[in-house]
Parts: sequence; C-alpha cells; structure tokens
Amino acid sequence: MWEYLLLGAVLLIVFAIIYKFLLNQDKKKLVKSLNDAGGSDYKYKWFSFDLRQIKPLTAIAIDENSKQVLLVIDKPYKYSFNDIRDVEIVIDEAETVNKSTLKTLGRAAVGGFLLGGVGAVAGAVSGSSNVNKKVKKLDLKIKTNSLDKSAHIITFFDSTKDVIGGLRGVEANNPIYQKAAKSLEEWFEKFSVISEMK
Repeated sequence: MWEYLLLGAVLLIVFAIIYKFLLNQDKKKLVKSLNDAGGSDYKYKWFSFDLRQIKPLTAIAIDENSKQVLLVIDKPYKYSFNDIRDVEIVIDEAETVNKSTLKTLGRAAVGGFLLGGVGAVAGAVSGSSNVNKKVKKLDLKIKTNSLDKSAHIITFFDSTKDVIGGLRGVEANNPIYQKAAKSLEEWFEKFSVISEMK
C-alpha cells in the first residue's frame, strides 16, 4: 500500500517539475517576444505571470517618450497613444467599469469596487441592490482604432482556471484576488490617461 503512495508522490513531483520547466519556457518566450518587438526599454511593464500562471501569458508595456503601447498576447501589437480609444474593466465577462463610470462615481469608487464589494459600482449606476459576493474573472478590455484588432482582452484574474476558486469564484478579500485587482486598477488608470490624451 505504501508503495503506491510513494509512487504517487514521486509522479506528482515529476509532474510539478515538468510543469514548472514548461512554464519557465513560456515566460522566457513572452519576455523575448516583448523585447524583440522593441519593448525592452519601455518604462512601464506588466506580465501576467507576475500575478499567477494565467494562460495565455500576456504582457503590457508603455513608453511615455515614444507614446507607444505594446501588447503581447498571441503576438505583439504596437499602438501609438492616439490609437487607444477606450478602456474598460470587465468583471465575470458581464459587469463593466469604463471612463464614463469614473465620471459618474469618481476614481476612488473603482478601487472600492474592485477591493471592497463586487457589484457595488454596477449597483450604484443601475440602482440595483443585487450585489455579487464572489468574483470569477477580472479582465482589462483595451479598445483601439485598429480595424485588424479593435479590442484586446487582458486577463488579470481567472479563478475558473485555478484551484483557488474554481467555477464558484472567490471573495473580494482573497489575497490573490486583491493583488490582481490592485494591478488591474493601476493599468486601468494608465490606459484611461492615455485614451484621454487626444
């Protein structure tokens, strides 16, 4: 009996080592792709593997001097600041927070919404009292003036592909969610400023 347990433990360790090796290879490819596209000198950078192992691995880079945005998702996409049309936070692929929400409720409400109570901003805007208690997914939707790719979805948190919450989601006080929400809010602010520069 203990032989099976030992064999199971060994197989689990081997699987974990292989998974970590493959993930590190993916990380190296993502960083190389960003650098090859000219993003190595960009001031602001974000990699999805900084938060969790969200697939597909993605990267964002912004350079104020050249006024360029570089997004690496399945391939690199480079945009000038003028090409960034709008930005939204998308929660569970349904609720959204955009610049007009900011004007209605103020920027502080976005942080309270992301970190305090899911559904709070949506409820305040719509007058609804229905407040969701758990979050499954947080995305940043970047809208561009490109006919080739008019919108990019960057995932900051996805419990449906992780063991921490599964299909049920997680509470807003979960530390992994909190870290993702703070990072999402920071990048939402950056892209809000860029889209208002026109």
